[in-house]
Amino acid sequence: MKRRSVLRRSCGRKGGSWIDAPVSGGQVGAEAGNLTIMCGGEEVAFNRVRPVLDVVGEKVTLMGESGAGAGDEAGKSAHRCADH
Repeated sequence: MKRRSVLRRSCGRKGGSWIDAPVSGGQVGAEAGNLTIMCGGEEVAFNRVRPVLDVVGEKVTLMGESGAGAGDEAGKSAHRCADH
């Protein structure tokens, strides 16, 4: 959690937005484009990266603020920093 907070703040200082994007479905799901992706972060940033996540995700959901997505699938996080 502390690492995520440090990275989120660093991303913000550089003009970006932080999105947690843990996934469920593994390599097979990624190759088939049907991962479940549970995101945490600001809605504006989520909407900006959603088209990219939709390529590999069948179900892409904004769970709430930063950390909300990671809480659902701890340990399987793919963190993304979306530039403004």
